[in-house]
Amino acid sequence: EYFMPLQFGLGVKGGCELLLTTVRGWLEDNPDHLMICGDAKNAFTRERLFEAVDADFPSFSHPVRARYSNPGDVLFVEAGSGSCLVETIQSTVGSAQGCTLGSLSYCLAQQPILERLHEEYGDRCLIVAYCDDVTIIGPAADAAACYKRWCALYASFLEGELRDDKGHAFSLTLTEAEARAAGIPESMSFTNEGLRVVG
Repeated sequence: EYFMPLQFGLGVKGGCELLLTTVRGWLEDNPDHLMICGDAKNAFTRERLFEAVDADFPSFSHPVRARYSNPGDVLFVEAGSGSCLVETIQSTVGSAQGCTLGSLSYCLAQQPILERLHEEYGDRCLIVAYCDDVTIIGPAADAAACYKRWCALYASFLEGELRDDKGHAFSLTLTEAEARAAGIPESMSFTNEGLRVVG
């Protein structure tokens, strides 16, 4: 109930199928709309996670703080020439690698942003997420403006950044020129052939 109808990746039985059905249905009803899928470049500040847990899930506050109050190890593995080099750095942002609270922490941290986007654009756009996969669909100019607003909120609220070059835009009927004129970033890929929404 806390995450719906914006986030389908946590505590929602059959969430992936529900999200895909929602997206497919929206595009069938609105074939002239633009769909934008974004990608986060770097993780969120943990202070936002603590605020969300304390406000909405206080019974999780101690376990989350026990796991995320101190820097965690991030492992980088480079394999080659029959050897494997492992490098470790300390991180104080985002979800920890392999953490059982990872999906919960990410979803909690981004919920206020999704709620704000829904307040501002929900009458014109569909805004849905499956953990870190966020999809925005609407009239081209509105979808592009919503994406730009998401970038701004992600930067100011979570102190992170979205990667336009890893994001994707799709439309059943719009041309790439029309989508670019509506405001999608130049470095974002565009297709009429279909798009993976989750994964």
